[in-house]
Amino acid sequence: MKLIRVRCPLCGDVDLSSSDITLVVYRDAPNRSHYIFRCAVCRRLVCKPAQDDVVSVLSLAGVRPQEAELPKEPAGRVAAPALSTDDLLDFLFVLAATATPAAHCQPPAEALEERSGPPLTRDDLLDFMLLLGATDLVTTQVPERAGSSAGGQDPSWRIPKWGM
Repeated sequence: MKLIRVRCPLCGDVDLSSSDITLVVYRDAPNRSHYIFRCAVCRRLVCKPAQDDVVSVLSLAGVRPQEAELPKEPAGRVAAPALSTDDLLDFLFVLAATATPAAHCQPPAEALEERSGPPLTRDDLLDFMLLLGATDLVTTQVPERAGSSAGGQDPSWRIPKWGM
């Protein structure tokens, strides 16, 4: 079995088999292609952009690309009611319920505080989703540990070059 060396942002180089890597290729938008793997050391899910050369190398190493199609964007703004705080909290509960056992789905205290200001729109939520997808917010906020194997690396892996 061939091993493929990938780089975890926390652990450094990790060897995985081709079945441990998911390669998603967008033929209509190749700059959005990416590969995903779970680090064998820290078990963190890592997503990295895959330009044409990376797609070729991973394909030759036995990773089967999954072709995907970007959803069609509606023309202009979507006429929809604004999202309320309750809508966002419901969304938080659904996400928490799918990621962890129900007994551990307690929202943070800040989520239950009363808010003032305009309600969130669907566009606000979509912009937030794109921000989360484009930036690894956890690792950009955590200082690197002294002596870590990832120390001194170019931080460009943190923000994919996906045209955002």
